[in-house]
Amino acid sequence: MRKRRKTKMHSEEIFRIVGLAAALAIIALLYGAISIQDTSAKVEARNALLSNFGGEKAIQPVFEPVEITLTLITDSDKTGLIELTPLVQQLEQIREIEITSQKRLEMGSGEAKQLIEKYRIERIPSVLLQGQTKEATVLTENWPTLGSIETDGTMALRNVPPIYLETSTGKLRGETRATFISVPDKNGVFDAEEAYTQILQSAFGVNPVEKETVSYNSPEGKTLLSKYMLEKIPAFILSGDLNAYSGFPELWLQGGTVEADGNYIFRKPEAIQGTNYFDLDKNEVIEAVQQGQ
Repeated sequence: MRKRRKTKMHSEEIFRIVGLAAALAIIALLYGAISIQDTSAKVEARNALLSNFGGEKAIQPVFEPVEITLTLITDSDKTGLIELTPLVQQLEQIREIEITSQKRLEMGSGEAKQLIEKYRIERIPSVLLQGQTKEATVLTENWPTLGSIETDGTMALRNVPPIYLETSTGKLRGETRATFISVPDKNGVFDAEEAYTQILQSAFGVNPVEKETVSYNSPEGKTLLSKYMLEKIPAFILSGDLNAYSGFPELWLQGGTVEADGNYIFRKPEAIQGTNYFDLDKNEVIEAVQQGQ
């Protein structure tokens, strides 16, 4: 018997499903790929271009970094909150600013409560930048896409993607659950949990807090196939607080449906080109042909 093949999903395969522009927008929002280019980096890029073409004399940048303080407000008692470390690390690498102090506050502390009230913080975790913020062009140009610039110069992170704590209700937003319907007895069919977990995390920014895999020919699997009238598998069912993800329902409709019970069903394994899926109506394994073939 041939060993069952596991298909590793690559970013280009993910983008074929959700659309390149939408996927990039969501990934950028997760702070793993924020592009904040400081002024010195822009000058260096210009100098390199000029030297290649023998152009005008290169500019020699002279910078006195502005002093900034950083305050991270979080709740260590809540597991699963989005991690803001990548954003903090990138801020530390910007040569135009110098972070002179960093402070981590628990949202239940007196100081954190005062800051949350003063700056109307609605999502935790959050970051506050203070000091000479208005003198840092890299911040004034880029920060409005991430949050707000207050009248006193404080920069508050507001566009925090799930999972986050909603301060007005005390509830966690963005918790989801996933059920993967697998095809373990058909050689070559891709691994449902492996492939779909990567799609959810990389393209949608969704990391389910609960995951379950059921075989399509198990009693539970047969019930799901019948209930949602699935024709092609592997498939998966997503439920939970998906309204917390900006634009998620509209984006989801490119590859699935939203059912009357509120569950989201992914129905198009053929969209994952270059992999094999099982067509229940034809009772055969089919290869999802890549574009251009």
